[in-house]
Amino acid sequence: MNLALLAKLWWKIILDESSLWSRTFKAIYPKWDLHYKRKAKAPGEASFFWKSLVKAAEVFRKGLVICIGNGESTEFWDDPWLLWQGKPTTIRGLCEMEMVEKLKVCEVIDRNAQQWDSQLLKEMVPEPVVNSILQIPIRHNSFEDSVKWNGSTNGAFSVKSAYALAMVEESSSSSGQELDLCFKKLWKLRIPASLQLFIWRVFNLALPVGEVLDKHHVMGDLECTWCNKSYETHDHLFFGCEWVKRVWFFSPVNMVVQDRAGWNWGQWFHQ
Repeated sequence: MNLALLAKLWWKIILDESSLWSRTFKAIYPKWDLHYKRKAKAPGEASFFWKSLVKAAEVFRKGLVICIGNGESTEFWDDPWLLWQGKPTTIRGLCEMEMVEKLKVCEVIDRNAQQWDSQLLKEMVPEPVVNSILQIPIRHNSFEDSVKWNGSTNGAFSVKSAYALAMVEESSSSSGQELDLCFKKLWKLRIPASLQLFIWRVFNLALPVGEVLDKHHVMGDLECTWCNKSYETHDHLFFGCEWVKRVWFFSPVNMVVQDRAGWNWGQWFHQ
């Protein structure tokens, strides 16, 4: 709960600039990095309170999402303006891009047509990411980019939602780190780019299986196309279906899927 309460202070410091607390804090620590888009850093001489506040900043940043207005103040690659599987994320984080040119979101918007430049997007990022971007509505260019809290329905910060986010992050941090390592290995493998993209889509649960189609209200058969018995999910398609289990067993890897029940995607990838 302490991190959630401290995260609330970040909301006041960064986004409520007119408050007495925000003005006082910035006056005391004028040289410290208080930018909400970047990872906060505490200098060596920082107090225990400030170091604790830096830890809370990670919870704060995980729940922030930038709402695109004119796109002029938002970095395309490095700012959290895209929701992926319901969570704010950066394009660089999704695509594991390293050396890329600075690019503002406004540069991928066709203002004459008042829509996203889909052709340009397709040249830069994978199709699943393009599709997610195209779902973001374009506002009039008189609107500036703004920030909202993704953990609540009204976009305002709440301690309760921050606490829930902190608990989720704590429980998923180990598996998340494992996946990050997997992705770094994936992009270095000497395999066809189409296969890399397919594996990336599997790990991001972005294949058009029944579960995903149902979530997006796409009409069609939601059952497994192999066994015609179960609801088609990523887990079922690759490990749960009885037909697929036989494929694994008689394949060159000769794997018994039941022996690996409960594994996460990172462990599967390592194998």
